[in-house]
Amino acid sequence: MTMEEHMIMGGFGCFLREKCAEAGLKGPDRCFGVPETILTHGRHDLLMRDAGLLPAQMAERIEALLKGAGGE
Repeated sequence: MTMEEHMIMGGFGCFLREKCAEAGLKGPDRCFGVPETILTHGRHDLLMRDAGLLPAQMAERIEALLKGAGGE
């Protein structure tokens, strides 16, 4: 998994997936970042909250993914 405070498309996760594919390696399964939407301006913490990128939000999403991967 990768996480960045940037748009997902064209970001670090996409770059890493591409480089891993070129090397014949498995890249990240999930890339978390700012969705492809029009963003408003505002306080950083509020923008990260709206994008679902606060630590607690990320922990919940990752935990749900891991539980889903285990068939629970």
